[in-house]
Amino acid sequence: MTERIDSLDTLKGLAIFFVIFIHAQPFFSTNNYIEVLTYTVANFSRIAVPAFFLVSGFLLSLKLEERGKTYEKKELEKIGKYYIIASLAYLPFSIGAGYLQNQGIITGVARPLGPHLTGLEGLFNFLYLGKGVGDFLWFFPALFFSIALIHVFYRYDGIKELLIGSLILHSVAILSNTYRILELPVPVEDTLFFGLLFTTSGFVIGKRNLKDLETRGTYLGLFILFSVLHMAERIFITLTVASSNVYYWEPYFWGPYSFFTAPMAVSFFLYILNRPDWGKETRLETYGRYGLLGYLLHPAVIGVFLVLSIGLDQILGTTVLDTAVWDFVFFPLVFVCTMELSIKLREYLNSRDS
Repeated sequence: MTERIDSLDTLKGLAIFFVIFIHAQPFFSTNNYIEVLTYTVANFSRIAVPAFFLVSGFLLSLKLEERGKTYEKKELEKIGKYYIIASLAYLPFSIGAGYLQNQGIITGVARPLGPHLTGLEGLFNFLYLGKGVGDFLWFFPALFFSIALIHVFYRYDGIKELLIGSLILHSVAILSNTYRILELPVPVEDTLFFGLLFTTSGFVIGKRNLKDLETRGTYLGLFILFSVLHMAERIFITLTVASSNVYYWEPYFWGPYSFFTAPMAVSFFLYILNRPDWGKETRLETYGRYGLLGYLLHPAVIGVFLVLSIGLDQILGTTVLDTAVWDFVFFPLVFVCTMELSIKLREYLNSRDS
């Protein structure tokens, strides 16, 4: 049986921390010094979602050898189940928030009601893009179809070709969405232009003997190098392509991934694979085991704390969302509460199953 690699759980714990950071960040304060900090951390945080795909592809590679198609089938069933349950849970909020936004009662919370929920476009958004109900749910169809494509190409010995093709498609997405050179209407985050590259990369890495990999120092050096290049590229994009001040947050969401994101994520992944005990018996490693549930629950928890912040604004006559209170108090609480809730929910579900 494949031994559990503690560093992979720790990586997933770190990844869900970064995901929550990115999604909670629009409510951070506008203090210039804090904006510099959040700009830096959030750009680095872009390794988060690639990490989830890399881990999934890596484990798929290992466990296919051990369990065969049984593991792949169960994995696809689990992803599909999570996606359906999450879509049903968030659908009332999506419809309600969209209606209130249509009426001008609220702004910026959800997309207005429209074709993204209905008709052929709604079906495409739901089945492929995963953004019919909530944008953050795109991860599940992307992972589902990535695993399915790997199965097909692996069966016909075409993994190398799949990796090269996915790299080309990912580059097209960056040139279209981040640099706006090609101006093609391709998705920023989906199976073909995003998830497939990282899932296939993890799968290919899993097929190699870990003892044959370079020393951890090599990968640490590469990770530092690519991190510096990634940050330099992000600043270049913000200043040149987005034509805005580097401290202004909004352009960051305008093309969130760039060319050095992938090598930064992959080199870090290879580094932690050479440290299998990294983070062992820490709370971050524990959180990583419940990363999928945390990913599903975090928008709801952010919403609760956002309402709490607005309530405090009304009571205290202050603006909590524009102060460091959110940055250094509420955001860590959002993360901890999300993951502790995920653990309790999993324990409850396991007790019911038994």
